[in-house]
Amino acid sequence: MRTILLVVVLCSFPIIYGQDFSWSLKNFHPVKNVDAWDIDPMGKVIYSMNDVLIKLDSNFTVLFRQSVKGTGVINEIDARHALKTLAFSEEQQMVIFLDNTLTPHQNSKDLSVINSAYVTKVSYSAQSSRYWAYDGDNSKLIMVDEQRSQPTTIENLAGILGTIEVDQLMEIENMLLVFDASKGVYLFDYYGSMVDFIEVTGAKNVHFSRGDLYYLTNDVITQVNLRSRKMVDLPLPISGVHRFRILGNYVYLESPDGIRKYLLKREE
Repeated sequence: MRTILLVVVLCSFPIIYGQDFSWSLKNFHPVKNVDAWDIDPMGKVIYSMNDVLIKLDSNFTVLFRQSVKGTGVINEIDARHALKTLAFSEEQQMVIFLDNTLTPHQNSKDLSVINSAYVTKVSYSAQSSRYWAYDGDNSKLIMVDEQRSQPTTIENLAGILGTIEVDQLMEIENMLLVFDASKGVYLFDYYGSMVDFIEVTGAKNVHFSRGDLYYLTNDVITQVNLRSRKMVDLPLPISGVHRFRILGNYVYLESPDGIRKYLLKREE
């Protein structure tokens, strides 16, 4: 197994700017106690609740339901590859791949085979044959490639960065985003070097779209351009949002009573 060293690079300070914008509600799907959810590139929503997976079309009409009894609670869904959605069960330490009808593929993975103690977070790579897993017990990141026999690892995050709690993983533009809600967002390249850090405190959830990082704090989503460090606050049209996704000009918000899809209109 190949081990990669980390190199820390400091980030620049942000510049704040303003925009005018409006929210237009397009769809609402009433649902409570969602375990995990995501949107695919076509704007379809996939979410898990108890032992059921549900897929909505872009107008929020139910397309498919699939029982996932025996896999435990689905903690993560990554639908960036529309024909092969990734679902992760922390309880069962298993990655499950789903086709576009939510039917599981035969190549679901028991994570014990990747030399991990206990995986807490999983994220797809830009290629559907690869994904990242965070082993919380050993504080290491593991890149699994189904076309290679051995995974690649980034060892000892806690020893290099200090105490870290990985709340979210996301691969973006050939970099790996690691989100610690108490500190901020770390960005790593494919060689394991940390190339950037964005200090964020009190955020609940982060997302990335078209060169910008977005993070949720209370009832505001803040947009940060990673190159210029320009920032803008987007006050939300509803309260109680704890997870969100962005696809083009659409923003998907999950609150205690359901998932909403908004068109966000902006004027420079």
